[in-house]
Formats: sequence, structure tokens, C-alpha cells
Amino acid sequence: MNKTLNFIKTNWQVKLLILFIVVMIIPYCYLSFTTDHKFYSPDETANFVFTKQFIEHSNLNIEIPLNRAVNNVIFPRSVNVLNGNFVPMSFLGLPVFYGLIGKIIGIDLVTFITPILSLIGVFLFYLIIKEVFDKNIAFLSGLFLLFNPVYWYLGGKAMLHNNLFVFFIILGLCLLLLALRRKNIFLYALSAIIFGASIWTRTSEIVWVGLLMLIFYIVNRKNVRKRDLIIFIIGFCGMLGLLLFVNHSVYNNIFRSGYSSLENSSKTGLSSLLGQIVLPFGFKFKNIVFHVWEFFIKYIWFITLPALWGLIYFSKKSLSNLQKAYLYSTGLISIYLLSYYGSYWPWGEYGQPATPEILIGSPHLRYWLPILIFLTPFVAIFVSEVLPRLYKSKKVLPIIITTGFLVLLIYFSISTVFYNPQEGFIKIKNDISEFKPQIEQINNLIENTAIIIVPDWADRIFFPEYQVIHSLGNRKVYGGDAYLEISKLVQLVPVYYYSADSDRDVASLSNILNNYKLRLQFVSEIYKGVKLYQIKYEQP
Repeated sequence: MNKTLNFIKTNWQVKLLILFIVVMIIPYCYLSFTTDHKFYSPDETANFVFTKQFIEHSNLNIEIPLNRAVNNVIFPRSVNVLNGNFVPMSFLGLPVFYGLIGKIIGIDLVTFITPILSLIGVFLFYLIIKEVFDKNIAFLSGLFLLFNPVYWYLGGKAMLHNNLFVFFIILGLCLLLLALRRKNIFLYALSAIIFGASIWTRTSEIVWVGLLMLIFYIVNRKNVRKRDLIIFIIGFCGMLGLLLFVNHSVYNNIFRSGYSSLENSSKTGLSSLLGQIVLPFGFKFKNIVFHVWEFFIKYIWFITLPALWGLIYFSKKSLSNLQKAYLYSTGLISIYLLSYYGSYWPWGEYGQPATPEILIGSPHLRYWLPILIFLTPFVAIFVSEVLPRLYKSKKVLPIIITTGFLVLLIYFSISTVFYNPQEGFIKIKNDISEFKPQIEQINNLIENTAIIIVPDWADRIFFPEYQVIHSLGNRKVYGGDAYLEISKLVQLVPVYYYSADSDRDVASLSNILNNYKLRLQFVSEIYKGVKLYQIKYEQP
């Protein structure tokens, strides 16, 4: 304890960074404080529901008995159905780890875990960069990461796994550096477990996480004892083995997952499975160029372009082993992630706009967050070393430039994270506040056991309070005959249709339902033109 206090006393960078981190607790936790366990993203809703299931029942299978009678037609977005039960469509790590923590702190505090870990991650990142570079670069890197708009935004989205994943990577690296310095076998084992936990959280990143660990070993192999390497491999592989065990308990198959692509690959052989793991979207150069240009060059150019300049400048220096490892990791992992996710073209697919929208919550920024983190110290080098050299000043000018850059970064981040008119925190909070009066009105109109059919955007309003069927008639969502299953369902429980459709569209739906001996009965107008109908079965 005394050593820790002395460390803080003699390092002004640490004290100032901790002050900034403390100040940012409220901004990072804004949605956790204001949205009362309702979420804008279907992924967040599903993760919260499965976390709650794990807290209460220690499993990730939610029984929906009605689904067995209606061929699994009942499910919200971001949830899969297996043998009538809800199972996660996303990765298993977050609901398991947050579920374990939630057993101690309770479900009400679970939504604060991601923002708090994100803030702790900033400090751990400082420790890593201090070890690789120096205190000043580490301090600036910590500040720039803290106010990075993508990191901040994802830190505030409590039940998304992106920041939890990078927290595990940062913590694993921090422990690995400490183990290397102290030659401590326990720290090697703990680091391996943490890296394994990162794979639980985002299994799709296993290739580059493995590459990161391999580069670290190659550069530092002379300082790594054989027994330390063996214990690290055992710890990491042990976590992977445990993941396969849990995977089997959830999906009845060790290689199966909530994602259909992995389900298919598990049936088609090893070569196909490897292809799905390494480059599941193929290598599509035009897509890569488009997404890099739109997201990295046009949208956050003030981060990526200075980082590239700083990286080139730094690479010409005489480097230590750790600096070489960091540089090689940044380059190789960035190329891989740009190829992997840059090839992905989600636009026009279900749940995505038909034309590309470059927003703070866009999938490519989430997937490329590790690149932005790796590049952060090179932004610090550009601001503190490259620009002052251009102006031949080493005294006052670096402070002015650094302060100016930080102010601009904070301004952009606040305007984007909080005030973006489409996905900002204020917009999300206001939209979620409109859920409550709708749920209260619905509670007064329908039975507790009722099923609600909703448009693809409205399941977040009613689930999990009510079971829902979404995107009625969309064969990409449900491959069977949903109308036939609903004709069975209405004979078992009350079924309602929540609709913002025009009268013409409602009439068209009525004609379809008539073919299945079903009819719509108007119940009430709910909210801003949205109407509630009950679906009735016409007795023969």
C-alpha cells in the first residue's frame, strides 16, 4: 500500500490521469443511470436478459414452452431458438462473467460494470504504454483513449461486449508485462486466463489475439522461461476448453454458436470452419477501401491520420524489444482487422440501412476499436513530438498543441457521443423514456400471458416483459410459415399486433390473415399513431 502511495506521489501524470478518470465516471455511466434496464440495441437487451437468467438460474437456456407447439416462431431480435428455448445469438462471455459478478452485486448494478471497467482500462493502458514508451506518452495516450469517441460511446453501452473484450486484452497485456519483469509464474498463468476470457467475450477475434501473444513471445523469448511458456499455454488452452464445454451445454455442440455461420461451418468440415474463423466474409478489396475511407479517413481522420504520421516517425527510431513488439503488433493486427471486417458489407441486410450510414454506433467502428487503441500512443507521439519539430519548438508550443488537440477531441466526442441526433446518448435516453408510458398502457389492455407481434424495431419496447414475434412475414427472419404458426398460437394464448402501418398495409395484412382463418380486431391507439389489434381465430 505504501509503495502504491509513493508511486502516485512521485508521478504527477498518474494523479492527473486518475483525476480525469474520476471526473468521467458520470459521463461514462450516463445511460446506466438514466435508462432503467431498458436498451436501444437488441444485442444489449438480449445480453441483459441472459445475464439475468445466469444470475437467477446459472444457465443460459430460457425455456419458452409455447415455442414447441408453434415451431419456434416466438423470439425477439438477437436471440436464437434451440429446441424451443431461447439461447444467446451473441458470444457467451458477457452474460457468464456479468452473471457471476451479478450474483454478488445484484442485477441492478450489472449495467455499471462496462463503464467502470472501461475507465479502469484507461489506467491499465497507461501502465502498458509507460512500460513500452515513457510516462509522458503514456499520460497523453491515457487521456486520448479516455476521450476517444468510439471507446467512450461503447463504454456507455452497458451490455455490449466490445469494451469488455478490450478490457481483457489490456489487462492480459498488463499482467504479461508484469510477469516478464518479475519472472512470476503465477502472473503468467493469470495473464493466460485473462486472455482466454477475452476469447469467451469475442470468439471471432481468436486469430489476432493469438497473433498478439505469438509476437510478444517471439520478441521476448530470451526472457521467457520454458516453464512459464508451458503454464501460459495450459492456462489459455484451459479457458478455451472450458468455453467449448459451456458451448456444448448451451448449444449441444462444442463448435456451434448463436451465429448461423458457425452452425453451418460445424457441419461442413474443418477447412470450412477454418475459413469461417480466419476470414468469414472473404477478402473483398473494394469493400475494405470503401469502409476504411468512410470511417477512418473521412469520419475520424483527426485520430487516424496523426496516428499514421506518428507511427511512421516512431518506426524510424532505434527501438527496444517491447517497442518492436508493439509496433509489429499494431501493424499486423491492423492489417488483419481491416481485411477481416472491412470485407463485411452489412448494408441492406436485415436490421441495417439499405445505404451505408457512417455513425458512431456503426458496426465497423465497434469492430475496429482495437486498431484505434493500438494507434493511440502514436497520436500522442505526433502531438507531443512531431508537430513541435515541424515548428522547431520544444518548450511552450508542445503544451499549446497538446491542449488544443485535447480540447478539439473532447468537443468532437461530446457532440458525437451525447448529441448525435440519431444515436447519441441523449437521443437514446429520450427514446427509452417513451417506452414506459407505452408499456403501462399495454399492461392495462392485454393479458400477462399475451404474445405481441411487433415491427423489427419495437421488440426493445416490450421484451422481456412480454414475449414477442418480430418482423412478421420476413422469411430472412423466420424461414417457416409464420402465419400458420400464429393460427395455432392464437388458440393457445392471446396474440396482439402492435402496428405503425398505414390503413392500406393493415388491410393487406388482414387479407393474408383471412387465408389462415384469422382476423384483426382493433383494440386501441397506443402512441403517436401506433395502434394495437388483437388477432382472433375464426371458428369454422
